Amino acid sequence: MKSHLFRPGVEVLASKESVTISDKYGIGSALTLPAEWAPVIKMVDTGVDSPTIQQRLAGRGLAIESSDIEALRQLFTDARLTAGPEAEKALNALFAARSPDDLLVPLFEKPPTRLRSFLAACIDEGRQFLEERYGDWAARISLQAALSPHGASHMCGRIYATLGAETWPDVFFLVSPSHYSRTASFLNKAVLTSLGRVDVCKKTTAFLEARAKKLTLCANDPSFLIEHAWLTDAYALQLLAEQLDRPLRIVPIQLGKMDSTMARRLGRELATFCRNSAIRGCLIASGDLTHHYDDRKREGGEYVKHGMPLREIVRRAQADEQRFLSDICQRKHEELEQQMPKHYCARKPLAALFGFTPLEGTVLDHETILNGNNASQIDLDQAWEGGQFHGCAAIAFGLGLPPADRVIDPPRSAPSAAGCDRRLDQTLIISEVRGPAIGIQSRRYARYTELPLDVLPVLHELQLGFATLDQICERLSTSWNIELDQQDAEELVNGLESIGFLVDQKDSEGFRRNLLNQTLEQVNRSSPFYRGRINGQGLGDAPIVNSDVVRDHWPAFSTRPISVRIAKSDPDSYYLRSTSSTSGAKPLRTVVEREIHDLRSAARRNIVQRRMVKVLNVSRPANLGVLNTQKGTLRQRWPALKDNGFSPGINPTQIPADTWDQALDLLEERKTRVLSGDPNYVTELARRAIELGRKFPTLEEVQLGHCFAWQFQREVIARAFGVPVLRQWHSSEFGDMGLTCSAGKMHLLDCHLYFELVHRGGRAAPRGQTGAALITTLDTKLRPLVRYANGDLLTIDKEVCRCGHPSPTFTFEGRLSHLIKDHRGKWVTYRMIDQALGEQPAMRFFRLAVRENSARLTLVPYGSRRAIDHRAIAESLARLLGRSVSVRWADHLELPSNKAKLMMLDLPKNEEAVEAFLGKPAEIPAGLPRHVRKERPSTAKKKATKKSARRAKAAAKKDR
Repeated sequence: MKSHLFRPGVEVLASKESVTISDKYGIGSALTLPAEWAPVIKMVDTGVDSPTIQQRLAGRGLAIESSDIEALRQLFTDARLTAGPEAEKALNALFAARSPDDLLVPLFEKPPTRLRSFLAACIDEGRQFLEERYGDWAARISLQAALSPHGASHMCGRIYATLGAETWPDVFFLVSPSHYSRTASFLNKAVLTSLGRVDVCKKTTAFLEARAKKLTLCANDPSFLIEHAWLTDAYALQLLAEQLDRPLRIVPIQLGKMDSTMARRLGRELATFCRNSAIRGCLIASGDLTHHYDDRKREGGEYVKHGMPLREIVRRAQADEQRFLSDICQRKHEELEQQMPKHYCARKPLAALFGFTPLEGTVLDHETILNGNNASQIDLDQAWEGGQFHGCAAIAFGLGLPPADRVIDPPRSAPSAAGCDRRLDQTLIISEVRGPAIGIQSRRYARYTELPLDVLPVLHELQLGFATLDQICERLSTSWNIELDQQDAEELVNGLESIGFLVDQKDSEGFRRNLLNQTLEQVNRSSPFYRGRINGQGLGDAPIVNSDVVRDHWPAFSTRPISVRIAKSDPDSYYLRSTSSTSGAKPLRTVVEREIHDLRSAARRNIVQRRMVKVLNVSRPANLGVLNTQKGTLRQRWPALKDNGFSPGINPTQIPADTWDQALDLLEERKTRVLSGDPNYVTELARRAIELGRKFPTLEEVQLGHCFAWQFQREVIARAFGVPVLRQWHSSEFGDMGLTCSAGKMHLLDCHLYFELVHRGGRAAPRGQTGAALITTLDTKLRPLVRYANGDLLTIDKEVCRCGHPSPTFTFEGRLSHLIKDHRGKWVTYRMIDQALGEQPAMRFFRLAVRENSARLTLVPYGSRRAIDHRAIAESLARLLGRSVSVRWADHLELPSNKAKLMMLDLPKNEEAVEAFLGKPAEIPAGLPRHVRKERPSTAKKKATKKSARRAKAAAKKDR
């Protein structure tokens, strides 16, 4: 029940004998009055004036003078139970006594045991509710803002149940009304609650301090001690942070006397700050955010009337509430300003929320009838007397929300974008901010453009899908206060449509197919290797090429003359990369336009759905570009540090413990959030962390790439760091091609590449079956590759991933040239060997050498050899390979060269497998230019040449 007189913390307890009024914060004095004063106190507290109270009591046969009612009000004021100068003076004194320089200790404390169990029950019920109502959608939600009403704790639980470890915001803005103080204020002190300490985001509070005057804000109002709205949400976030093992940063903001226009400006400035600072923020409109039906007028008379049965009021409220909640979800600021009662305490927090997020909301739950304290059911047959019930709703704004049912039960008035002619592609993301411009790209299509920052609201409105430009302009005017000329809107819409950002939702794959056709047309016309070999017959007739063909005929794949020298001399225009040559072959150089490389780098965020964070890459020297040789010896000493990379040495099996200690120190000093690298190195780092008991609270995930990540390695890494272990699929030719999503599945990065799987001599492999990957570029115009076989084996899954990303998921099976045939003639892949080995945490390294009739397994143990069941492993591998397997032990593994990668499998190159999957190699057209590499003379040869020249010169001089 909304209080108009008593300030927060004042409790009224009525019994048959008396009414006790007390202050839980100890600011005011306790009062005890006769029981007959209970109805008077109730009406006084809810804001009913004295003549009305006198009239209502007379209807009940009770006579009381207006002067006695006014005397009662004065009694409450003198006892400092209401807001006023005396109470504020006492609160300031308490604030000074209880608030040190860097810590705020709220007076509103609850027993932690009871509080934890209560909040946990609400959140667990919320998770169950979301799973039952939305199914897989529940795991896709990335909360950006929310309406969190404390009139119903179970609905608040449904709000916080949408938060997960993968989408956990960096900072929560707890924006609430102020029941006690009229001053708009933010808190920049750490908070000590009954559940522990909560830190504020100092970077955000520094920004608010700089903008305080323009936003009419001050810092650290004393009312933060007793205002329960922000603190209740802080409790729930503390419990969730513990459950999900995530760091918690908050910024409580009380809006006080700030008007709706300024509150909306505050929300916009917070959103801009988050975007420019690469911070993931979440704004919670917090408090007793209820919608009352007192004093609400409708055509034909009063919306509610005293004495009317509650059941009839409920019927009227439910008929009206759908539109009211739908307007909140659609952020209709002007309409809501007219609809909302002046005493609706969510008015200003909603304005801040609308300014903060451009997304539409979804009503997770709402109730029209709620008892004020949720303690008992309301009798719908009783008569309405005012202040007996209120309604409230839990509304979420964020990515991944269900596309329908914006308003629950029933969704009759929920708007729909169905039937719109043009709609912004839902896979578009903002890739980066460059000064006054934004870079936007498509998750699915290989297009990138930069637009002025001012068009961001237009893009968000186009996401909703409207049939006419008038509707777009109207929405911009009402929602963003932006007046856009219809001609300018038409020009922008046509421009977006011309580059493929406005698409027909019924044919979402059409644009990628067009890009593929353009690539085929271009290479058939401009590339010497492909010229005249496709002729519009489609992708199936294009020849399959491998790295040997591209390496030997490097100029033949370029659409215009481009040499290595030119690419190196102009790094702003070209990005040049070489393979590491770990297989012993000559390096293969690839070059693309610089802007294409930047777009491919940004495409990583399509899967991981987060900004760039602090990364530490622990890998071998060749991967980090720190391996240099001179005169046959290593120039670089190990460990080596380069940018965000750390290389402990060349051979991970022979690295001393103190070097791993340096890597762990670096991981902690840099507050690394993502650890990436070669699994052979990361596993050893993880083992050292376990030995020392080191923990890294800032670390969020581990990304493994560069070689196959074995099951026993992933298990050790997960146990050491306690974070998700993600796998990457990438190559020097294309960069990242597959990343792990929040659901643990690997997705193909098909926004700039087109993937095929083939088997049985080049035939298309259906989903669910293993095939060789063929890759076609969709973005580069400089050196496009068509049906390039990079030598990897994949299996594309049949099911759609529950994370919501449209790209298909896959499983990496291994290398095509390293396939082995068992005794039944079936192919054995890396993944099958991995399954045969199992977890085996006591195994540091292994090397399986397979020959025609036998195999040898070399084991490097971690600790005692007895911890490894080597006999069971050998038997499992023997059954899989159809060969006898012998076991030997070693202290370390040798590398064939300084550039070589540590390989766990020693397998002969299998040309038969290559032909079985890809068919016969492509014929090389006659007359193609070849890439001729000039052999550099060795140092010894140079010296011999110089010595011979000197001798010849001396002999000639002697002859003269």
